[in-house]
Amino acid sequence: MAAWWMLLAVASAQDEGVAPVEVIEAEEEAPLALPVAAPPATVRLVYSGASGGVASAGYRFTGLAELGAAVTADGGELSSLAAFQGLLAQGPWVLHAPGWTVSELVAFFEGPEITCEAPGPVVAHPLAGATWVLEEGAWPEGLEAGETEAWSRRDCVNAAGGTARLLGPDHLIDLPDWTQASWEFRQGLHADVVTGDQSSPLLVIGEPDQERSRTVHLLRELLAAGGPTVFVDAGDFVDGASSVADGELSLHRPLGFELLGALAPTALAPGQNELLAGPRAFLAEIEGLELPYVATNWAAEDPALELPDALVEEVATPSGPVKLAFIGVLDPAWNVLLPALGLDGVTLTDPVEAVQEVVDRVHAEHHPDAVVALASSPSVLTALRYRARGIDLVAGDPTMATLRVEERHVRLRDLPVDAKGAPLTLAMDGVATAELTFGASDGGLSGVVVRPHLVPASLPIDPLVTSRITEVRAATYPALERQLLPAPPAGPTAAWTQEQWDKVVCETVLEATGADAVLLRELPPVTPLPGPLTELQVVDQLALLDVVELHRVPGDRLTELLLKARGLAPVTCGAPVGERKPKAHGRSIEGDRSYLVATTDRTRLGSPLDAMLQGVASSRWLDQPAMEVPNDAAGRPLTLRKAALDGLRTQLTTDPAGGAEALLARSHKDKPGQWLLRVRQLSLKGEVFRGTDNEAFASVPETLATSPSSYTLGSSVDVALDYTSKPANWDLRFRSAYARLKTLDSEPQETADDWRLSTSAALPRLTFPGNAPLRAMPYGELAFDSEYTPTELEDGGLNPRQADLSLVLGLSLLKYRGLRALRAGLLVNRDLARLQDKTWELGGRVDFETLKVFGPSARLSTYGALDFYGNTSDDDASDLRFKALGEIRLALPLARYLDIALYAQGFALQGRVTDNDDIGAAWTLGVALDMAEAFEVLR
Repeated sequence: MAAWWMLLAVASAQDEGVAPVEVIEAEEEAPLALPVAAPPATVRLVYSGASGGVASAGYRFTGLAELGAAVTADGGELSSLAAFQGLLAQGPWVLHAPGWTVSELVAFFEGPEITCEAPGPVVAHPLAGATWVLEEGAWPEGLEAGETEAWSRRDCVNAAGGTARLLGPDHLIDLPDWTQASWEFRQGLHADVVTGDQSSPLLVIGEPDQERSRTVHLLRELLAAGGPTVFVDAGDFVDGASSVADGELSLHRPLGFELLGALAPTALAPGQNELLAGPRAFLAEIEGLELPYVATNWAAEDPALELPDALVEEVATPSGPVKLAFIGVLDPAWNVLLPALGLDGVTLTDPVEAVQEVVDRVHAEHHPDAVVALASSPSVLTALRYRARGIDLVAGDPTMATLRVEERHVRLRDLPVDAKGAPLTLAMDGVATAELTFGASDGGLSGVVVRPHLVPASLPIDPLVTSRITEVRAATYPALERQLLPAPPAGPTAAWTQEQWDKVVCETVLEATGADAVLLRELPPVTPLPGPLTELQVVDQLALLDVVELHRVPGDRLTELLLKARGLAPVTCGAPVGERKPKAHGRSIEGDRSYLVATTDRTRLGSPLDAMLQGVASSRWLDQPAMEVPNDAAGRPLTLRKAALDGLRTQLTTDPAGGAEALLARSHKDKPGQWLLRVRQLSLKGEVFRGTDNEAFASVPETLATSPSSYTLGSSVDVALDYTSKPANWDLRFRSAYARLKTLDSEPQETADDWRLSTSAALPRLTFPGNAPLRAMPYGELAFDSEYTPTELEDGGLNPRQADLSLVLGLSLLKYRGLRALRAGLLVNRDLARLQDKTWELGGRVDFETLKVFGPSARLSTYGALDFYGNTSDDDASDLRFKALGEIRLALPLARYLDIALYAQGFALQGRVTDNDDIGAAWTLGVALDMAEAFEVLR
């Protein structure tokens, strides 16, 4: 523009006669160079975690209740609804056998030359999570199942005569590949829609979410999308325990590790599944696969078991290299949940202290643009968010928080490393990507765009992965197809709830172990499948390595254990937790008995139960170990899986129709019949005294100098066979006491010589009054009292051997606090030794027992019995007005079954005729070695 104006000025001057102005052209200056900012670097982070391997696929079967109601409203009935595994899919094609079993399909593929008949029309209803196909007949009019699709069915046969039905949309022309490995197993439902005389088979085709083959396909696509990309996993990428083999690892684990290697990950954190068999076995599994596992809070005694505490990767981008550091943070709770860690000498340390030291070192030595922590444990995630510094991202949060999130944008403030706040948590539901933008002043992270990627059934499969999975399932499924658990009581379309499943498993463990109480950790979430369950569907819920343990707990400590176990063991049965006066199998807990508590190693080690069980166990050196691991029929440690399966198989055999409902109906208030062998007392006492035997000391006023040498031997027995139940209690009891005194210069004397055999029965159903603290019930006792040898008279003759037969009918109080028994009744007695001389005697009897347990299982017990008799026409000097016996005994435990006891006994009597109408008394003090315990014989 300036040049233009200059030209105008020159022209104007020429016109006016003005001397022209000399124009001097100046050199054009170069434009001022301004700095141009380079575009920020971006890296795509593809991450997964807590996926669970092949077993991660889930199914949603909805609308079944509406289907049943519509069929009923249409005058029909929905029957035989059941889940099954004998359903194969290949793209839109599905295939099933006439009997819905896997074994039929395996045989079908083994036969050559598969041919199919002409197609017939069927109508399909695609719903959310499943497709319903009525293979014959018409849908009920009242059923609103959404849009329909035209499908066709083909009955196919192989040359050996095996048949299967093929179904698919009408637009399909080419038949599927008949190679078995080209098909994938699906979860399906089948039922019969019965209307009048017509029965139409209904097929419900499940559509899996988060299925492994599709997950791998998605990961491959994300990693191949272009641009700088890294893949990481926060743990549990592979399967854990096997569902089809007891106590073993999943058959799919080799495939899981191979897939990880093929995906070329940048960093991996081991999860519980990876470490299930221990670090040594885990490292052996991945040997040669070059998998970059990192564990930051990992301390190993053996250098061969060490893992890197951090990995630093430089990623090339168009804007320059980006340096990323990865750490793996594991949950210290695994130290107890995974016992194999400690056995291999590996300890998981504090998730913040150990990590902070490593993060500080990484920043100082490598100056990364971002530090990414791989962690999937909720407690670890919380600890890192609250306490860690210098970590930018935490990948692997499996809290199912992203189902509704399509995309999330986050802009980050530029903070110094030592001032960085809580790391950003990257949540996911299987697979997610995070677009990381590095544009901070220090080159650090400035923005993140998170995109969760769900894995629906509509995604393509990875053919290689599907074939490997199908191969394993085709080999293992046929042996597990028999029905094991009937349909739940709620109805044909109902599924087993978590509460019901927990109850069934707990009760089967109770049966398998004979325990008095069962304490279990939270069981895996139950898959909601309607109708009866096959053995395969049951074992899918029991993919656990838990080993059953039996802990012997003294009765006086069991109440305390059960009271404090509330909340520590979510699944319990046999005896309630959290109650101050619990009952075991409907019976009050007896302080002088020992009880069995069943749990598992992972339940105990994963909670304060470990310390509590140690606290209630006996520490006496003579005792056997308080904990034992029972064996199964094959002599191997009994697992929770095996105990539950064996219990369900037994229920199926004994009560196919009502066994499951009986398990669900059980309560700790129930009182099933129980047989106990009660060893109330087995005592032995002996004493030897050696005197001087010298007449020279006869005048010495010292008992030990003048007493003759003597030997005393004594014993007592009190054993009973008890049966208790709700309608009746019964026992058969034998009691005996014998003591013999022998001095050097005299014949042996018996200071105790009695035995008593009795049987009694009571009727708990007739207990009264109903709500009083002290309640009574009718009882009766038949007893025979005798002696081993008859007593000697002063003239050298012998009294007739005692032989009294008595019957008591009366009332017995129920146990109340320390009162174990109080009985009173009318007595009828007959002296069988003098049948001709003596008639029936009438009288009464009162007896009682008390027990107080205190201190370190010390027991203070009392016993008393009073018999009183009325007059008869043939009374003589052998008859008594009353006789009373009492004992107080303090038992101090030496071992579980062995006590040293201090006791005092008293005996009083009064004669019934003039010659012996006096009251006499005798007493005894003693020390004895006692054995006492109750052994369950049968329940």
